[in-house]
Amino acid sequence: MVETLKWGNADMFRVEEAALKSPLSYYTEDEALVAANWSWLNPKYVRDDHECPSIFQSWIVQVGGKIIVIDPCTGNGRNFPDFPPAHMLNTPYIERFEATGIKPTDVDYV
Repeated sequence: MVETLKWGNADMFRVEEAALKSPLSYYTEDEALVAANWSWLNPKYVRDDHECPSIFQSWIVQVGGKIIVIDPCTGNGRNFPDFPPAHMLNTPYIERFEATGIKPTDVDYV
């Protein structure tokens, strides 16, 4: 399924690369900081089990006859040894991209 949004004259397509869960301790071990902000962190950003869901995604924007890709620059097969969730990804990203009806070769700007 492709998520599509309309914003003014722009058509926008969300293309998910990977959905991950990271432990909150990956971001901070400051329990006082977490406790002081828990009311807005939970449940939207941090689950009760202190897992943080996150999504690597890009957006394809069609506007003014141009196709623009807003890309987080993770990508399949990329070396991120200091960030294991993104290290050497292998996802069906291109297939998801093409499910929008747009081919990578149609892109004007990244």
